[in-house]
Amino acid sequence: MISKDLSDADLRDAAALVLIFPDQPWAEGQLERIWSFARQGGSLLVLGEHTTRDRDGSSRFNDVLGPTKMRVAFDCATFAVGGWLQSYEVMIHPTTVGIPDDRNQLGVVIGASLQAGWRARPIVVGRWGWADLGDEGSSRAMIGNERYDAGEKLGDVLLAAEQPVGKGKIVAFGDTSSLTNGINVSSHVFTSRLFAYLADGSVRAHALWRQFLGLLLCVGIVGLLLGRPNERTVALVVLGLAGSLVITSAATSHAWESFPDGRLKSPNNLAYLDASHLEASSGESWRGDGLGGLVLTLMRNGYLALALPQLDAERLQRAGLLISVAPQRGFSRSERAVLRDFVNRGGTFILTAGCDDAGPCRPLLLDFGFDVGTDGVHSPETVPMGHFKSPYLRSEDQRVFVRFHAAWPVLCNAADAQVIAYGRDNVPVIVLRRIGAGKVVVIGDTQFATNDNLEREDGEPFEGLRENADFWRWFLTQLRDEPAWVPPALRGEKGPEEPAPVSRASSPRSEGGTPSTQAQEGTP
Repeated sequence: MISKDLSDADLRDAAALVLIFPDQPWAEGQLERIWSFARQGGSLLVLGEHTTRDRDGSSRFNDVLGPTKMRVAFDCATFAVGGWLQSYEVMIHPTTVGIPDDRNQLGVVIGASLQAGWRARPIVVGRWGWADLGDEGSSRAMIGNERYDAGEKLGDVLLAAEQPVGKGKIVAFGDTSSLTNGINVSSHVFTSRLFAYLADGSVRAHALWRQFLGLLLCVGIVGLLLGRPNERTVALVVLGLAGSLVITSAATSHAWESFPDGRLKSPNNLAYLDASHLEASSGESWRGDGLGGLVLTLMRNGYLALALPQLDAERLQRAGLLISVAPQRGFSRSERAVLRDFVNRGGTFILTAGCDDAGPCRPLLLDFGFDVGTDGVHSPETVPMGHFKSPYLRSEDQRVFVRFHAAWPVLCNAADAQVIAYGRDNVPVIVLRRIGAGKVVVIGDTQFATNDNLEREDGEPFEGLRENADFWRWFLTQLRDEPAWVPPALRGEKGPEEPAPVSRASSPRSEGGTPSTQAQEGTP
């Protein structure tokens, strides 16, 4: 729940309290209620930000961290490699064990560093960075000069830490990024574990009896090395330690997995973007070939959009939609079986790939009765179509178009195949097929769902239109078997509550259009 005043009634039955960049003055009694909540067994998560403080040097998040030895510094925790890629040092902790850092899966960007005394316990450290001191005279949110200067901390920078307080615990971050909508798409494995850890009722990450047992084992190992100082003993100890580290890390990672579940909504509102097969899209969400616009489009239409780090049944069976953008690593037999089961059980799978990118996923396409690159009628050779627009809906006097970045024909000879959009010569480029209780959609355009063909970061429309955003909104209602959402261009004078009669546009040619050039597109 969202609490406006953090009253005793709101906090009474809570397991965790999350404060995301508190920046308003604390009301009378609020801090005392928060500290009492933690001391009595609650978990408190405090997210600060870079270079923020009042004229007297205080800040709201440091006020609430008062009972701890943790403070958010007046600086920017700055990385040498953007997004701390492969630059995290994570402690052995339930929230972080087994999570890689090649795509910034922990989600920290530019926040502040933490200062922590001996009672605090590090969770996440940024390596090879520095603490860029803030500048109160700067017009850029008091950010410093973004250069390393003498006196600034260089090397390992503390990004997240925790400290027990009474029967509860307080966890602090110097950055809010991990929990923001756009970044949580990729950091959700970490943030899901973080919330599970906050809600588990424990005071510390590591039970005291386990720590004492580990200490006794260490004493035993030292005694063994001193008593039998030979190569064989050293080798056995090294192998034993390495094996125990692998086993305990894997067990901890598995035990703390927390799977999002779209089945709690009807229809299922969990949408995954495949991030496990070297997709052709960029991991940087707002590059031209990124998927930032697609993520926002899905969110606007009621989906929780998350990156899929591993294609397995345990995650996919809880989702309603999976989108894969031209995967460059093939799907294994077991993964193909998982996907077939996902679709048969009612999931929707959308694959976008041009012929030049379809090779690795062709066995999967054939599993569902599809192919990309040949139309099966006009030519046995692959025929690229390039950029064009195609009508997909019409009213009595108007049509709406979907645009393609670089399209190729899509072939599906199944009797139940439904063409959603055509290219020239009435060749299908988007085809939907119902399989079991679910659906498979193949779009013969690698970049169809990327920013270059959907949405710009600044929100500016393409040629004055938001055609593909409208297409996705309409198409998602079709995939969910809901009443069709009608694009604004077809509503006419009657408005959105009473749309003009609408029918499917069967093909560009049958509508009198030849969508091969941009000039022709503009004159429906």
